[in-house]
Amino acid sequence: MTERVLLLKYFVVSVVCGVVATGVSGLIQNQPIGHEGVDYWGFPLQWRTTYIDGVPYETFPVSFLLDVLLWIVFFFVAIFVLNGVRNI
Repeated sequence: MTERVLLLKYFVVSVVCGVVATGVSGLIQNQPIGHEGVDYWGFPLQWRTTYIDGVPYETFPVSFLLDVLLWIVFFFVAIFVLNGVRNI
């Protein structure tokens, strides 16, 4: 396989994994200390909040997109490094 095709394959797999990881991280409660009455969701960036006082939820699209980007970079580097180690 040519190097360009391989990098494209790594990127596509990284994007899929990044979107899935961000979606799954929305199921993880990420509560900062001292914030009563609000639950924060998403990891490592908090991109969704739920309030105890009746407001159903609020989503922060910029935090969501940054979280997706962070996970894409993480998975791309991990795939690249793991394949490099395997080829040595």
